[in-house]
Amino acid sequence: MIDAPQTSRPRLWLLRGPEVRRAAGDLLWFAIAYGALYFVALHISRSGPIAPLWPPAGALFAGLLLFRHVPRWVLLTVAFTVGRLASPSTFPPSWLTLGYIAASYVECLIAAEIVTRWRGADLRFTRLRDLPTLVIASAIGVSVNSVLSGFLADAAGRRFWSDFMPTWIGGFLGMLVITPLIVAWARPADDASVPRSRAAFVAEMTALAGLVSVQTLLVFNGTRIFGAIDLRSHSLVLPLLWAALRFGVRGTMTVVGIITVLAFFVVIDSQSSVLGGTTQDERLLSLQWYVGFITITGLTLAAALAERREASKAEASMAESLVASERRLQQSQKMEAVGQLAGGIAHDFNNILSAMSLQVYEIGRSNTLDTDSRQVVRDLDDAVQRASTFTRRLLLFGRRQAKEERRVALDDIGTGLARLLARLMPGGISLRITPSLAPLWITADPSMIEQVVMNLVINARDAMPEGGQLTVSTQVMPLDDATAATIIM
Repeated sequence: MIDAPQTSRPRLWLLRGPEVRRAAGDLLWFAIAYGALYFVALHISRSGPIAPLWPPAGALFAGLLLFRHVPRWVLLTVAFTVGRLASPSTFPPSWLTLGYIAASYVECLIAAEIVTRWRGADLRFTRLRDLPTLVIASAIGVSVNSVLSGFLADAAGRRFWSDFMPTWIGGFLGMLVITPLIVAWARPADDASVPRSRAAFVAEMTALAGLVSVQTLLVFNGTRIFGAIDLRSHSLVLPLLWAALRFGVRGTMTVVGIITVLAFFVVIDSQSSVLGGTTQDERLLSLQWYVGFITITGLTLAAALAERREASKAEASMAESLVASERRLQQSQKMEAVGQLAGGIAHDFNNILSAMSLQVYEIGRSNTLDTDSRQVVRDLDDAVQRASTFTRRLLLFGRRQAKEERRVALDDIGTGLARLLARLMPGGISLRITPSLAPLWITADPSMIEQVVMNLVINARDAMPEGGQLTVSTQVMPLDDATAATIIM
């Protein structure tokens, strides 16, 4: 559902058709999640004027991190509309209510901006360094609404901290618990050891959620199992460990969310004293500290395991790279051995060619040869010279001889190859060699240039199955950008 975030906020009127449909779908999911969490928050806050946990703050914080392709004012408008529909008794809102709403929006904007600047928008909470960013951004962001509550309490004759601390803790827990939960499920999962099949994933996740729900109710209601076993709050670390090992951040935050919601409902609706405290406010404060503790513990454990899995993958990739490098080294050693063998063979063969060349030279000096015989001797000498050229290439391949670069006339190379190239042509192809008007001097190894010309002619010959005329010409051509691009293509 969530793609890679953009670096800047788009304007609504610049969105295209597919982008509008994508934004509409994301806003629908956001409205559903925000409305459900707003309803839960109102149910929790019925024990007092300030909710001990405010999930809408975490939902809006997560929306600002996830839906960067949606203009912020659109997201805030949806949040305001859904919030008013979920709480019709406060509609139309008073100026004080509007002030609280504006402050809650500002704190989410501040928190999102801090996270974006420190860690980028693509936050997944799969790295240990992401957790301090979340904690610091949430702590700073929720201070806006908390300060407003403190000043209003001071104006009403109460102490500043009497409203500041409950508002701050509720908003902080809302961001700390809900934001990672939504982000983890909205973005691609980390590489946890989840079951491969969807059915197995659903079955194991359902079993985990059921176990956590039952265990949380037993723990916070103070129920004993078999009349003797008294489950303590620290026993909930076991399903938290299961979730972190098997499902990564998604499973961990799901377990934390289930524990948080059920524990708050139990503590609000009963006289549970599992975490200590004689009054409801004391019990809620203890529960808030407990929720913050298991959230940070679960996120730390899940991020550490995710980093360990990434490190294992990096080590495996490095091992594969080392194996591939070893194979390339072995191949290069084989090629070096082949080059040395080819160089040795070429060196011995070149000695034989030298003797043949000397004998051909002696035969050519004879005055008893007729015209045809002399032509045969010339052809034989030409063949010996070309064989010598091939041996020089083998010596070069075997690094037994350096390139023989010198100043040569390009047209002389083409003219010298004319007879050999003509013999390579089938009956349906006529070869024409057209030299340039002025001499073309280059600095190169003549044997290499001959090989290039021969390769070009042979490729052209193979591309002319129906015959025709093949022309080899040389000319001076000015090389600009357009001509270079044409040649390269």
